Amino acid sequence: MSEAMKSLGILLYSMLSVLMISCIFSPVSAVSPVKVNLHEAATLPCNRMCSGLVTWTVFHKPGDILAQCNQTSCQSKEGFHMSHDQYLKGDLSLTITGVDYTKRAWYTCKCDGAEICDVSIQIESVNVHKLVHPGESLSMDVNVSEPVELNRAGDTKPNLGRLCEIRGREIQCVPEYEKRVSFSSSLQLKDLKESDSGVYTIQDTWNHEVIGIYTVVVGGSLSSHPCPSSPWNGLDSTKEPDGSRCRSHLKTVLRQGPRNPVIRVKLNENPTLPCCQTCSGLVTWTVFHKPHDILAQCNQTSCQSKEGFHMSHDQYLKRDLSLTITDVDYTKRAWYTCNCSGKTL
Repeated sequence: MSEAMKSLGILLYSMLSVLMISCIFSPVSAVSPVKVNLHEAATLPCNRMCSGLVTWTVFHKPGDILAQCNQTSCQSKEGFHMSHDQYLKGDLSLTITGVDYTKRAWYTCKCDGAEICDVSIQIESVNVHKLVHPGESLSMDVNVSEPVELNRAGDTKPNLGRLCEIRGREIQCVPEYEKRVSFSSSLQLKDLKESDSGVYTIQDTWNHEVIGIYTVVVGGSLSSHPCPSSPWNGLDSTKEPDGSRCRSHLKTVLRQGPRNPVIRVKLNENPTLPCCQTCSGLVTWTVFHKPHDILAQCNQTSCQSKEGFHMSHDQYLKRDLSLTITDVDYTKRAWYTCNCSGKTL
């Protein structure tokens, strides 16, 4: 046998050995990150049978047990929970109550000391819509200790990009914003002008996550101001009042992009978001921050909608792709998008 053939044989044997070792010693189940809204509960899944001791820890503190179960009982630290009934059925999931940014981490589940599941947590971006008067300040929460960036895309000055960078207590801004932006427990943008209207984002640069999206309109009213430059369609609102005495005349604002009229609707009424376009394919309605969560859809055959949303198939065939939202409340405040075969209308 030639030296070349011997070398090839050794290489193939080594690769096969690595594959066999990987199969034998890699029993850990890694699942997609669990996404959750700020301050809500999150359940980290792990479905394995384990007749011994199950423990949950964070990756960087392997000796700090958050929750554990055995055949007799379960014990958990405050803010964490495991169900003994579920443990006996092979559901070893961990529930974390009141998730905040300190809970972002990789979590590991072990059975008798052997790793069986690795799960991470991601917190959904906080979406805030604000109508402010010229000369006022905009306050934006920074709830993380990691370095963050303040970015912006606006009406009159689109795609401005990064405005400021915050590291610890230090802040650096582009010259135009140096004297207008301050930081203590939150970011403050002072002396707002109509040209400041737009969409501001706060991004955690270490974790590459957008933690806050602020849609800001300065001056006039939401009905008279054009929408920020973006592909969004939207549902926006003024601040929710304290108490119920304003309930009868409180107005929620529906915005449908620069080309479409503003629609005003009272709280708990049923607004229709208009979209009159020709589409022979699949029409879908979603919200901006959850583009894969389809609220309603129609094709040439039928329509399907989630509870609280409605599209009419008869209207779809007549080029009326409108979406009706029933019983609007503050949880419906978002930017809504209508797509035809994946393209924004």
